[in-house]
Amino acid sequence: MHPAAPLSHAEIATRFLDGRADCSDPQVSPDGTRVAHTVRTVRLADNITESVIWLDDTPLTSGSHDERPRWSPDGTRLAFVRKPDGKQGDTHLVVLPVDGPGEARTLCTRAERIDELAWSPDGRMVAFTSRTRHERYAAEDASWQAPRKVKTFFSRLDGENWIFDRPKHVYVVDVDAGGSERNLTPGDHQHDGLSWLPDSSAVITSARRHDGWDIDLATDLYRVGLDGTVTALTSQTGSYGHPSVSPDGTLIAFLGTDNPLLYPQNVRVGVMNADGSERRFISEGLDRTFQPTVGTSAPRWLDAASLVASGEDRGATHLYRLTVDGDLPVPLTEGSVSVTGHHVAGGRDDTTRSTVDGTAEVFVRTADGTTAQLTSVGMKGAGWEHFTAPCTDGSDEIDAWIMRPADFR
Repeated sequence: MHPAAPLSHAEIATRFLDGRADCSDPQVSPDGTRVAHTVRTVRLADNITESVIWLDDTPLTSGSHDERPRWSPDGTRLAFVRKPDGKQGDTHLVVLPVDGPGEARTLCTRAERIDELAWSPDGRMVAFTSRTRHERYAAEDASWQAPRKVKTFFSRLDGENWIFDRPKHVYVVDVDAGGSERNLTPGDHQHDGLSWLPDSSAVITSARRHDGWDIDLATDLYRVGLDGTVTALTSQTGSYGHPSVSPDGTLIAFLGTDNPLLYPQNVRVGVMNADGSERRFISEGLDRTFQPTVGTSAPRWLDAASLVASGEDRGATHLYRLTVDGDLPVPLTEGSVSVTGHHVAGGRDDTTRSTVDGTAEVFVRTADGTTAQLTSVGMKGAGWEHFTAPCTDGSDEIDAWIMRPADFR
């Protein structure tokens, strides 16, 4: 019996990538009855990845590049991001009625990608982050652009090109009144993460807005008012991001470390008062990082005293329940899975989970603890085995995995 001929790179790509689909970014409706999420599918012939928003186990949108669904507080509408041609061109922020009459309506159009989205609690506005281009980008092409004067490190990123003259800012747009989006954080500084205060008066975000940020690497949390007032809640004492305001508005959860110059180290879950006082970490009882390689998201509040966050554990990524008092984190998922996304609303806790040899699917977990797989859009790869190797000093062991090629003999 002759051994099978080795597969070419093109055959490997076609077999394992073309048509591969996975689920991401689950968003539970406010009443806990439905979940919106993004399903992405690889199309090798066109060299693109299509994305469509699904509601439960059924496609909802008709665009080929729709993502980031976000429920309105009353559960009647979804805001999402649409990029008509996928790679080039403008990006649209769209609102779609879910059950009632009406069609998808564009709230604003940006030349740059729209990232984080968040409805204001009163349902009147949507906040988002997007890069703001320097006027040089209005030139006909790069040869006509004004020269750049680079004065800081971290001025360019893989996949993003120049960023120092395209800083990411916080914007808000009125949902019903229409009109242009408003930039709440103009200037040279980058901003990431969004979480509204319960009274819809301001958002919490993270940024490096101080001199020397590219040397000390400190990242702070800020309160940004609708009038553009920016108030620092921390003061260059660490690296804090992914903010999440508690339901009653008294606490802010975040991910971070107190020494941004130390690497590697575990990224921990912390909380502080809404004014920035009494900052403390609450995940100390678990020696794991809460910045997983499969994707990091902000902690989600279950109630005023507890929240959930995802952390890595020996090759897996699990969801953990934490308390503001710093009790030992309790795992909510188990097994050889990676929780790639999670959301909590209406007494329901939904996740997207992948495995080493399988793409991510949506799993529903209700208040009674029952968990069930909702979707079956993904693909399974070859089998894999897990083993450990001892460290030379015998103090610990290292996890390792082996995955054999398809049709392995």
